[in-house]
Amino acid sequence: NIILLINSALQCICLNGCFFLIYFLKLKESTRNQSLISFKSINITEVLIALFNSLFTAQTCNLSVDGWIACHGKLYLFNSDKMNWSSSRASCVSKGADLVTITSQTEQDFLVSKIKQTQWIGLSDLETEGHWVWVNNQTLNETGVQFWFSEGPTEPDNWKKQDPSGEDCASLGDSNGNFQSWFDASCKKKKKFICEKKLLSTSIFGNN
Repeated sequence: NIILLINSALQCICLNGCFFLIYFLKLKESTRNQSLISFKSINITEVLIALFNSLFTAQTCNLSVDGWIACHGKLYLFNSDKMNWSSSRASCVSKGADLVTITSQTEQDFLVSKIKQTQWIGLSDLETEGHWVWVNNQTLNETGVQFWFSEGPTEPDNWKKQDPSGEDCASLGDSNGNFQSWFDASCKKKKKFICEKKLLSTSIFGNN
């Protein structure tokens, strides 16, 4: 659990600190002064973040921290409330996150394994029809992956029978249980949604 991971990290930090102190005391004074200069240049916050991230990344994507699931250096929150796309994004932002951006087959497979209903993701063509952009401003060409439904009528199709303005927001899965693919949908529809944020940030430890 989270407590054991934190304890492991702290033990590792303390052990490495002891080794450094013993090594430091054995150095000649001139070498010791040079080592101090080098040590001061180390960003302790970055070291701590890298250590914690490596511990979490080693997990099997099942560790839950206050509802957030740690996986591959990110935290995911699968929200049970249903909202339209804009409200879903606002909810994620209020939690220091954003709607999920899918950048690999591995990430897609992980998300699919966790859902049983269609979910909003952070992809839309609200600004320019047909030009799909993630909430972090990356295009599909930049991320290099896309998983639109392609069996039968292909997606995105910008269907306008339910909403004359079309379908400008993307969801993972649809109401028919096709959770392996993306679908465009009316942004006004209320769906569950997935928030995503980096596993750790410097704000956790404060500024150096």
